[in-house]
Amino acid sequence: MGSVTFYIQICLIITSIKLMLIPAYRSTDFEVHRNWLAITHSLPIREWYQDERSIWTLDYPPLFAWFEWALSHIAKYFDPDMLVPTNLEYASSNTILFQRLSVITSDLVLLSAAYALSRRPGSPQSNAPLRGPTLFFLVTCAAGLLIVDHIHFQYNGFLLGVLLWSIFFLERGASNAWLDSNPNPESQESSSRGIEIRNRVVRDFLLGSVAFAVLLNLKHLFVFAGPAFFVFILRRFCFLAKPSLATASSSPIDGNSPLSSSFHSSSFHSSSSLPSSSRPSSSRPSSSPPSPSFSFARFAGVGGAVVAVFVLSLAPFGLEGQLPALLARLFPFGRGLCHAYWAANGWAIYSAADKVAAATLLRGRRQRASMTGGVVGVQTFAVLPNVSAPISLLLSILAMLPCLLSLFLSPVSSVATSSSSSSS
Repeated sequence: MGSVTFYIQICLIITSIKLMLIPAYRSTDFEVHRNWLAITHSLPIREWYQDERSIWTLDYPPLFAWFEWALSHIAKYFDPDMLVPTNLEYASSNTILFQRLSVITSDLVLLSAAYALSRRPGSPQSNAPLRGPTLFFLVTCAAGLLIVDHIHFQYNGFLLGVLLWSIFFLERGASNAWLDSNPNPESQESSSRGIEIRNRVVRDFLLGSVAFAVLLNLKHLFVFAGPAFFVFILRRFCFLAKPSLATASSSPIDGNSPLSSSFHSSSFHSSSSLPSSSRPSSSRPSSSPPSPSFSFARFAGVGGAVVAVFVLSLAPFGLEGQLPALLARLFPFGRGLCHAYWAANGWAIYSAADKVAAATLLRGRRQRASMTGGVVGVQTFAVLPNVSAPISLLLSILAMLPCLLSLFLSPVSSVATSSSSSSS
């Protein structure tokens, strides 16, 4: 799993590289976040999602707005002028220094989550000495993150760190879930240990669910992974396998996480990899695995925790009557299907096809495809039909259904794999 020294060395090296990139090129997103610092620091809450002094209006969820508000109270010690809403395109040396350092510091969330995942006991990494360090290196030293966050300027490392913490808690909870439904009757301590493990499972699934809810309230674009997270939590936490004499196994404790194996209904792996004292006796009668039972208490518990996050996030703006303005900023359906076709998904191909069609079929005419600018605005197609929000949502759900159904019937290697598959 690698020594602690190795992880410290990687952190120091990658942080040194980030510090050297402070004077590097920066994109318009630098001004976007400077403007959000000014809005959240200088204006009352009721104006956060109303202010239009700049074209770079606040369009992230409330928790990210509060994140900017918190940063602004540190920023004032670097250069208070950056917090004036009318100082558009302001970029003093201290402003640049502060904003760059804010991204570097927030990356601690990513570094800590990657470290926790790479050294989690019972994970696939624990049986492969190089697997944990490799995972940590690939996550924390990703060239894409360096370019987008520390040159272009964004906070993706911070957001991905929250996502990884959610995955860490859910995978740790799932790795212990087998003891929750398959107690060892041969052990005199099975009852007390079973309660302890059950409490751990509940705690980890609640923490993982809350972490993902926090992530959605930091950047709502992560909603693409929501269906997979929901199905994973529903199947692995809310459906309980009934204990039976024929319970042939679970995921082994000696290294192979249950998330790295598929299972059908409530049956698990063969118990050959369990310690001999934990294996079912061969003299026990065999029977088919019992059907899982649905736990409404667990469903209500995890659902209540998630709802509480959203209530706490949205309540201040609801009390100010700003929910319509907030939702209009987060979901600007009036702009059309694409935001300058930047998103690397199926609609980018649709946009490209429209550009080709416009260039060939509308040659010599003034009408042309408008999916070429980076500034937010109303985008329409020149030749291909414009796709409405309901149609786009329906097609997205239909595309996810096969993956979600497969995940429910036979969970794949991890919740991370599940969410990425459902969004592809």
